[in-house]
Amino acid sequence: MLIGTLPKPSENRLCLFVRNESFRLVLAGLLGEWRYSVQKNPAAADLLLAEDGSPVPEDGAPVLWLTRTRCEEQDRLGLPFSLEELWTELERRFYKPARSRIRIRLALPATLEVRNETVEISITSLSDLGGRFDLDRELAPGEELVLGLTIARRRLKLSARVIYVVPLGDLDRSGKAQIGVIFDYRARSLRKVLHDFVIQTYLERVRAGMDAPVFMEGLSHFDVPPAILKEIGFPKPCL
Repeated sequence: MLIGTLPKPSENRLCLFVRNESFRLVLAGLLGEWRYSVQKNPAAADLLLAEDGSPVPEDGAPVLWLTRTRCEEQDRLGLPFSLEELWTELERRFYKPARSRIRIRLALPATLEVRNETVEISITSLSDLGGRFDLDRELAPGEELVLGLTIARRRLKLSARVIYVVPLGDLDRSGKAQIGVIFDYRARSLRKVLHDFVIQTYLERVRAGMDAPVFMEGLSHFDVPPAILKEIGFPKPCL
């Protein structure tokens, strides 16, 4: 599913127990982008993210342990971890059903080709699986269309299919609707382009909120593809 109820600011609360301050800042920045609320008081949290050996309350919230030892236990996440791994683990704990693909909220200009027309739209949510946008009319589930958008300096044309329609104009009779689509890839490489764009955009947003040395040190705790590191200005892979 591409649509889901976003948490309110008072919901989905986490408390961080990590020793490195740069790691904590980058982690908190990502969680904020994903609309999780980072709490200072562990008693106010629904989940604790803690490095192995951290002194956490024994009778507090459940703990997701961040460990340097790779294991398959459900309450542990191995360091360094990818953004997708962290996203998936939190989705599993806070959303039912969990959303399957990491996605990003944005306002991305695009063109829509449908019913022999081409119109300008703005994509408001994007993953490597599909996207969402508002339109001044309703489309039919299953209807096919083509989206044109610029990603990583490349102009892409993606065939897509409507999977849901949410009417937005019932009160004012405007006919507006929220449209969710799934992409029909003809080249696997296009999916990677969108995936890397989502990850890179999240990292650029977090970097904008702190000094570059702090961001770089914090990022060393994450598993980030070298190509993305290069795009954001850090050519050396994380250790």
